Amino acid sequence: MAIDIKERGTVGCCYYIAQEEKLYILGDIRSGGTEAVETLKLEVKPTVVLTSTRAEHLITSGQQELGEGDDAQFHLPYQVDIRPSQEFSYTSAKNKLVALEMSSEHNEHIQFLVPGDGLTCDDQVDTEDVGFTAHEGKILHLAGFIDMENTASVGCAGALLTYLQRKRATEYLPNDDSIHAFRARSMEMFTLQGTMFINADTLSSLKILQSESHPNAFNQGPGRISSGSKESLSIYGLFHHLAHTPQGKARLRQHFLRPSVNLKVIRERHDFISVFLRPDNVPALEKMVAGLKQVKNLRPVMINLRKGVSTGSGKITGFKTTVWGTLLAVDIDSSEEQHRTVVKPGIDQELDMLKDRYNGLDSLLKQVAIDIAALIPEDLDIDINVIYFPQLGFNIAIPLDQTGRAAYDGDDEAWELMFVTENRAYFKDFRMREMDDKLGDMYGLICDKEIEIVYELAQKVLQYEEIIAEASDICGELDSLLAMAQGASLYKLVRPEMTEENVIRIKGGRCAGMNGIDQAIIARANEIAVLSSRGENLVAACAKMSAEETEALEEAEAIARNFLELDLSKTAGLKVTAKRIRDILDAILEPATSSSC
Repeated sequence: MAIDIKERGTVGCCYYIAQEEKLYILGDIRSGGTEAVETLKLEVKPTVVLTSTRAEHLITSGQQELGEGDDAQFHLPYQVDIRPSQEFSYTSAKNKLVALEMSSEHNEHIQFLVPGDGLTCDDQVDTEDVGFTAHEGKILHLAGFIDMENTASVGCAGALLTYLQRKRATEYLPNDDSIHAFRARSMEMFTLQGTMFINADTLSSLKILQSESHPNAFNQGPGRISSGSKESLSIYGLFHHLAHTPQGKARLRQHFLRPSVNLKVIRERHDFISVFLRPDNVPALEKMVAGLKQVKNLRPVMINLRKGVSTGSGKITGFKTTVWGTLLAVDIDSSEEQHRTVVKPGIDQELDMLKDRYNGLDSLLKQVAIDIAALIPEDLDIDINVIYFPQLGFNIAIPLDQTGRAAYDGDDEAWELMFVTENRAYFKDFRMREMDDKLGDMYGLICDKEIEIVYELAQKVLQYEEIIAEASDICGELDSLLAMAQGASLYKLVRPEMTEENVIRIKGGRCAGMNGIDQAIIARANEIAVLSSRGENLVAACAKMSAEETEALEEAEAIARNFLELDLSKTAGLKVTAKRIRDILDAILEPATSSSC
C-alpha cells in the first residue's frame, strides 16, 4: 500500500493484492488529512505501507503513540517504508502504468500519426518518414478506465510498481522464472463516495471494529501475508464468525467499515435479510450456508493456475483445499510426494502405457542383470545391478575393488565407463544402448506428457477465468448478506424504517455490542450512568444494598458472632456424638432461625 499527501491536504492511495495480481487506485481525497489515512489503513489492512517523506508524519503518528525507539515499528500491524518523493512522481508513474502488460493488450491497433512542422494534407510524405508512436494511444486507453486527473493516487501507483519491481529483483535470481512474480495484470479505481466516512476513533468508540494483538506470540507483528492482529469484541465480531468464505468475510468487514449511504442499496439489503428471516425460508438458508462452507476464494486459485501448479506461494495447497482436487486431472497426493505434477490414471491412454512400462522396469532390469552376471567369472564374486537413471538411461553398476577401480570392466566386450561414484562404477554395453534406443528416457517422457496434459487443461480452464472469479465474488457477497441475516435472527434485531428526513427515532433499542451480556449487568450499568449524570456519589450508590441483601448480611454477622463467643473448652475430653454436634450448631444458628420464623 502506498500513501502520499500533496498540496492542500490531498491524499492519494494505491494498494496491491498479490492474490489477485491487481492494483486498486483511489480517487484523490481533497482535504483528507490524518483521518482519511487512518480509514484507508483500516480498510486495506496492509502488510507494508510506502509513503513519501512529505507524508511521513501521517503514517508514523501511530508509531509515536506506541513509543519511540528502534523496536517501535514492530508494534505496528504493518511495515513502514519511507521513500523519496521522486518515486511518487506523476509523470514517472504514468509511464510505468503505460508500460504494464495490461495496457498494451487492447491497443495494438491504436497508433497516432505525429506530423512534422508545416505538414499539410496536400503534402506527399511517406508515413515511415513521419513516424508513428503508440505511446499516446496507450495513455488514451489507460485513461479509459483510470481517472488520470487523480495525480496523487497515480503517483502512489508508480511508487508501488517500483517497490514490486525491487521486491522481485531481491527475491528471485536472474535465471529464475520470475516473469509472473509480483506482476499487475489488472487495475481498478475505488472511491469513498456513496459511503459513510467513519474515522478510526469513531470505529473504536462505538466498538464497530476493534482489533487486538494475536494471542499467539509468534503471530504478533506484521508478516508477509498477515497484519498479525485479530478481531476483538465488536459489532463486526458478532457477525464475523457467521461468514464462512474468505471473500465473504472481507466483504462483510467492508460493509461495517464503509456503510452505504445509498438508500436504494440499504433497502435492497434489508429486503434480502427480511426474506431469509421468514420461518418458511429457514431450511433454504441453512442449505445455502452449508454449501458456502465448501466454497473457497477462487481468485488466488486462478492466479496459481496461471503461474503453474508447482509455483507461487500457495503451490499445490490452492488446489488441494478446493474443488479443484476432484475436478482436475492432477493426483494431489502423488504430486506432493514426488514434488512434481502427477496426472491421475485414466486421463490419457498414451500416458498410462508409459507408466505401466515404467512400473514394469524392475523385473526387466533384474532379468538383464542375471544375464550379464552369467558372463562374469564366478571367482570375482561381485554383485551386478542394472539401474535406470532419468536422462542418463540404463547403466551397469559394478562395485569397486580395494584399489578404487571397477572389479570388472567387460574384458573383451566394449564396456564404456560413464561415471564413478563412491563405491560403484557405471558402464554401458550394447544391451544398455539397445534399451536406451527402444525404451528411451521413460521418466522424462512421462514428465513431458504430464506437463503437456496439465498445461492444455489449464488453458481450457483459464478461458473462463473472469467468469469463475466473478462467481467467486458473488458467492462472497451472498455469504456476507447471509451472515447479516443469521446475525439478525440470532441477536433478535428489528428492521428499521429508513427515511431521507434528518431524524432518528429509537424505541426500546439497545446497543448491538451488548448482545450476550447479562441484562442485570446492563441494567446496573445504566443505573450507574444515570446517577453519574445527576452528579450523585457513585461510591455510596455502589455500596448501597437492597433490603434483602441487608437482612442476609445481618444474619451472617449474628452467626459469626455466636461462633466466636462459643466456649468450646467445656467440650474437651467429651465424646463427640451427633447429638452434641446438633446442639453446637443450634447454639450458633439460633438468632438466624428465630429471625426467619
